[in-house]
Amino acid sequence: MGLFDFGNSKEKQINNLINEMKSEHEKYEKEAKKVNKSIDLKVRDYNDQIPIINTIRNNEFGPQIDKLYKFLKNFGDVGTEISPFDFVTEKSRVNHHNDMSQSDDHKNNRDSAYTDFGSKVGAGMAASAAFSGASTIGIVAAPLSVISPLVIAPLAIGGVIDGFMKNKANKDKIIQLSKQLEESKLSYKNDVQARERYRETMGDAIKIAEIYRVNIKSISRSIDETILPESGLVKSFLIAEDAKNKIISNEEITDLRPESITLYKNTPYNKHYLFVHNTFHFYKMIVEFFSKPILTTLLEDHVISDQEKEDFNKQIESINTSLKLVQENSVMSEVVLNESERSS
Repeated sequence: MGLFDFGNSKEKQINNLINEMKSEHEKYEKEAKKVNKSIDLKVRDYNDQIPIINTIRNNEFGPQIDKLYKFLKNFGDVGTEISPFDFVTEKSRVNHHNDMSQSDDHKNNRDSAYTDFGSKVGAGMAASAAFSGASTIGIVAAPLSVISPLVIAPLAIGGVIDGFMKNKANKDKIIQLSKQLEESKLSYKNDVQARERYRETMGDAIKIAEIYRVNIKSISRSIDETILPESGLVKSFLIAEDAKNKIISNEEITDLRPESITLYKNTPYNKHYLFVHNTFHFYKMIVEFFSKPILTTLLEDHVISDQEKEDFNKQIESINTSLKLVQENSVMSEVVLNESERSS
């Protein structure tokens, strides 16, 4: 190696580091875009369910809850009447992927679903350009100034000193490029993992939305086919009891009203009491649960925790258990069951 060629190996190291950084970035872009495509599909599948859920809540669930409220208020305080429109609150997801080559100012404006994605990616790659000479790495608009020699040597020994300073500068470049390469790798890894976590979240959201849709439809059908008919039967029975008691007391049969349901607790008509009692409990549970934007709230932080999934499943299970208790004390259900047994 000649006197003035001792920096060539370091120049080669620098070029190798630059090429490796470029390769890592290309690999990162490919992985991130692949995950983004998967997220897009899951967001689409999730959004497909939201209009269906809102339609059921608006056209079926809400009006039936209103009828249930009007029945139950004959027997006690049911709280404030719920408007059917209070049940149409779920929102679709707006999906914006952050570009992997955007500026810091642009990154600050991206969708909050990706606020923790690639926070160092763009800045890291831009910083690496400071040591890349005239080279760019795809996403960098223009490299910063190349580090210049600190000393201008006298003409007589300029070659030796200039070669020495070039070697030192190249060594500094290698150290900083190596450091930047490792930081970039870590940033890329964290970014892709964050995207993958969001993909998993949207997968969970799809499953929860499906459970939600199936249950709200099932509850709506049960209210319509079992609870409301049974409610009419119980109300008719209680009015008939009022008429009977007035006849026995030789009172004028006018202004008939349902008797107090509590009078029939632990009597041969205890089933009617249990039906009303359990329906009160069921009504309060479904109003408290379904009048809130459950799905929208779960996705507020763009992560659905295991605890949130467990809580959701427990609430759905509790509502279905409450519905079962209502149905078990329904005369209408017994009639349907007996008819089904006879026909078989």
